[in-house]
Amino acid sequence: MPLFGRDDDNSLDYWDELAQGIANVLTHLRGTWYNPQHKEEYRWERQRLEKYVTPFKYGFGATVFLFFNFRLTGNPRFQAWRNQLVSRWKQTPPTAKPRLDPKHQQPPTSKNHQPLGYLEAKREQEVRDALNSMRLITDVLVSVSVGVSGTLWLLHAHQGTMRQDLEEAPLVPGKSVVAEQICTP
Repeated sequence: MPLFGRDDDNSLDYWDELAQGIANVLTHLRGTWYNPQHKEEYRWERQRLEKYVTPFKYGFGATVFLFFNFRLTGNPRFQAWRNQLVSRWKQTPPTAKPRLDPKHQQPPTSKNHQPLGYLEAKREQEVRDALNSMRLITDVLVSVSVGVSGTLWLLHAHQGTMRQDLEEAPLVPGKSVVAEQICTP
């Protein structure tokens, strides 16, 4: 079955090379478009394509913001800090929990308040660790999906002109990052 109109086995190589080329373009923008030494050489390309870089910035920003937001709000230390801050704001004295010396801590107990044995305590710790790792994976996936969706939604406004501008970018007067990174011989 052809992938996007290509019938040969090299279609995945094509998309892999294209993705690598776009990544190279985005990483070289700072040194070309925004570098004072090369700013004039890449002026025409920058004027034509800069409107397409902003959605990527917003998408990346949304991804990072959501990921750290998810990680912080799930962190018990952050929750304790937030509760302490809220209690200060409400001017109510915080309730002090007695701290136990690690030597005198009570062993973990089950739901019916019976002391757990070594294997039960170890199993509960493994379950907590597994749930924490699943939360990390979920946080990453949700953050990335929101960032990518936001980027695509913002790029949708430029859908009609984006393809034409990207196709003609290597042909603009002066230097072109697209020509240097994607259209290499």
